[in-house]
Amino acid sequence: MGEGARTRIGPVAVLTVLCLFLGDGWVQAVTVTVTPAEDFVANGNNYNFRCNFALDDSSRDAIADWSFTNRQGATFSDLYKNAGSLGEFFLHGYDSRATFTGNISGGDVGLEVRSLAPADSGTYTCGVSVLGEGKAEASMDVTVLDPPGVPLLSISPNPVRENQGVRLTCAMTSGTPPFTYSFHVGDVTLTSGSATTYDVTSVQRDQTRYTCKVTDVLGDQFAATSLEATLNVHYIDAPQLAPSSPVTGVEGDELTVVCTANANPSATIQWSKDGADQGQGATLTKNPVNREDAGTYTCTATSSGILGSPSSTSAQLQVDVQYPPNGNPNCTVTTTGNDVMLNCEWQGGNPAAEVTWSHSGGQQIGSAQQSANQVVAPVLTHGTVYTCTATTPALRSEPRTCTITIGVPTVTVLPKPTSTVAEGTESRSLSCTVESNVYPPVDVVSWTGPAVSAGRTTGGTLATPDLTIQNVERADAGNYTCSAGNLAGTGSDSLILDVLYAPMDTTVTPASVEEREGDPLTLTCTSDGNPAPTFTWTKQGGGGQLPTGDVVQIQSLTREDAGTYTCTASNGIGNPQAAAGTVDVLYLDTPTINTTSSVTLEEGQSTAIQCSSVANPTASFKWRKDGSGDPEVNNILTLSEVSRDSEGTYTCEASNTIEGALETEEVSVELVVNYPASVTVTSGTVTVDENDDVTLSCTADSKPPPTSFTWTDANGTPLNSQRDGFTLQATIPDITYQQAGSYTCTASNGVGDAGTADIDVIVECKDFM
Repeated sequence: MGEGARTRIGPVAVLTVLCLFLGDGWVQAVTVTVTPAEDFVANGNNYNFRCNFALDDSSRDAIADWSFTNRQGATFSDLYKNAGSLGEFFLHGYDSRATFTGNISGGDVGLEVRSLAPADSGTYTCGVSVLGEGKAEASMDVTVLDPPGVPLLSISPNPVRENQGVRLTCAMTSGTPPFTYSFHVGDVTLTSGSATTYDVTSVQRDQTRYTCKVTDVLGDQFAATSLEATLNVHYIDAPQLAPSSPVTGVEGDELTVVCTANANPSATIQWSKDGADQGQGATLTKNPVNREDAGTYTCTATSSGILGSPSSTSAQLQVDVQYPPNGNPNCTVTTTGNDVMLNCEWQGGNPAAEVTWSHSGGQQIGSAQQSANQVVAPVLTHGTVYTCTATTPALRSEPRTCTITIGVPTVTVLPKPTSTVAEGTESRSLSCTVESNVYPPVDVVSWTGPAVSAGRTTGGTLATPDLTIQNVERADAGNYTCSAGNLAGTGSDSLILDVLYAPMDTTVTPASVEEREGDPLTLTCTSDGNPAPTFTWTKQGGGGQLPTGDVVQIQSLTREDAGTYTCTASNGIGNPQAAAGTVDVLYLDTPTINTTSSVTLEEGQSTAIQCSSVANPTASFKWRKDGSGDPEVNNILTLSEVSRDSEGTYTCEASNTIEGALETEEVSVELVVNYPASVTVTSGTVTVDENDDVTLSCTADSKPPPTSFTWTDANGTPLNSQRDGFTLQATIPDITYQQAGSYTCTASNGVGDAGTADIDVIVECKDFM
């Protein structure tokens, strides 16, 4: 079977038997078989046509061919022909589409035809003959179909309420009918048949993914399945509470209850209590829960977009909050003869509290009838504590207690540990509190301290336990003790009075200092005050940020550090106090001159060179030439009508005295003196013979060197010359008597006039006789 084909009628052999009477009187039988008799092929696919034959005498040569008759009745003979030793032939148009896949000698006439189209539908006939005499044939029918296209699946209605019905409709887009339709939910097949619709009578929330599949006679190989269609199933369930109702919480703990409701579209959760809004969201949280939170809560789940009704549902939650008695119990005491009557009262509590009395040793006191809230107890030793304990066993809370203490009074003074006051304050009170629930009652209160001894206090008695100091002085600072006594003994407590005063005796050390630039410097500020003063520094004329603290340290002084440094001491009491120190920084800078390091003059010119140096103390100046000679003591060097002998190196020396030592710094300037050129010759007259070579030589002296250096004849015509520095030579070859005369050497350098020198050349004629 060919690729893309499906057998509609099972493998039926079409058999043709032909008896041939050959010339030699022998009868030859040919059997031809084609399978299947009918087949279907998908448009565009290839197909293998199968044909087999058998001969009684296999030594005979067989000739095989294929022919085709289309649906319009047109027949195409010899679509393919195999003539044995004569070769094979294809009908025009099939030579590129068909391939012989069989083997004639093996009785196989298989043929593959590629890219079949609907026009290729029809009857294909396989024929076999022997020696060209007679033919046995067998035929098959092939239909070329378009396979099903991707179907479109629709669901109506969508969305839908759970347990209601929907209709699935599968629509074809392309393909050759008839079709078989199957409907699926997930991996489950709902139905299969020729119907294009299917009704789901009761949809469930887990049945949301639907597809339809379409097949035709080509079979499952070419089946087409729709895209998955999603059914939106609406539903809402009754809310679930976790933990379930009723819920018991303990006051102070966190109470959390989660309400959830399965719904599509998603439900919103609303909590309420007695009609009052408790917020949205699945979680009801009370953190911490308190007794007012007890009651009935309603969780309402609402799905606003759901089809049909109901769209909301609710569940109720009962909350019980347990809590201990309100606050601690209240202990009171009354006397009854030599004993005391102890009373314990409390308010609230869920469940009700249980109460017991005990004393310091843990021993329970009172009769069973009294132990509820009232007992009679003896007065024991100092420090005996009677305790009322209210407990709620059902709660995890700590027991609530109140106490009655028998014994020496407890005294508390404030402020502790130190009372701070500024000197000169009109009055200052020190608090003394005596424990009120002590038994027996306090009968005396007194104070000790410097101001008490000085007699400048009021109060400090049983009626007025607080002590007031009048017009606070510095001498009032010290320890103050309040004592309270009863028949059981005396209790006391102490504090320290700290008297604050403004800074005083502020000094800067050293008060005046001279230091060399680059040396370190330390200024220290001291001041007396309470609290200890803090220090800030300023410098006259600014000078940048100065540190805070009692010390200013400069690691390497600069001249900018010179000035007056003021230290201000302050402590928030009264007015700040300031002190100053003066810093003088000594230095000597390398001197500078008012010109460049090299000065060029022409002979006869004059100049003045000024030397200056930044120094403290002020510097003095000396000038020397070439490092020797008597110095000129002045900061200005005056050079009048300089000559070439004035040229040289002039050094300015600046000096001052720092910390008793002479300091010096130098700067030099180079004086260059330019002068005009002068020319000399070795002789003013030269006598030569005619036709001799004559060399003229001259030497120039100038600064700078000559820029123009020439020999000229009497007519002013330049001669060819060779220059070597300050020497110039000109050679006259084969001199003639006509060249006799005065020759001039001229040199100039741009300074003054040019210098010249002449040589008279005398040419003597040769005697030809």
